[in-house]
Amino acid sequence: MQLYLESVKTFNKLVDLSMTVSQLSAVSAQTIAYRTMFMQHGAATPRWQENEAQTMTLEKVDAAQAGSQVLWKGWVEMNQSILAACQKNIRRSNNIDFPAAPIDLISTQSQIMKVTEACAIDGFKLSNEIIDTLKKSIKPAYSYAAGNANRLSVKK
Repeated sequence: MQLYLESVKTFNKLVDLSMTVSQLSAVSAQTIAYRTMFMQHGAATPRWQENEAQTMTLEKVDAAQAGSQVLWKGWVEMNQSILAACQKNIRRSNNIDFPAAPIDLISTQSQIMKVTEACAIDGFKLSNEIIDTLKKSIKPAYSYAAGNANRLSVKK
């Protein structure tokens, strides 16, 4: 049952990450459309265009820097988590009793199933950690894009 719950939790996190990426794409396209519209219809002064170009550049650099810091920190933490999970799974596998008689095969099979399930649960937990790190790394870019879309949609 725990394996099922972990898989559902991982699936929900993956869907949430997909939604965040989709929203980022949508607000980025919206911002590009607003900027293009203002520039094509002459609503933007040359000074405004210069400020927007500078804002776009600085925001992208800032978002990339913030996202890369989160990814780097997450990479280090994930490597530590992977190493710990591998060590734990090796210990679990080493604790399986070898059958001394044919009747012991049932017990060994049960132990193998428990170890396999525990290893799979650890795999889902690692996947959740990776998904969380990716979502955190996207947040700076999403914040800037959403802020720009809101700011430009009410341009006076």
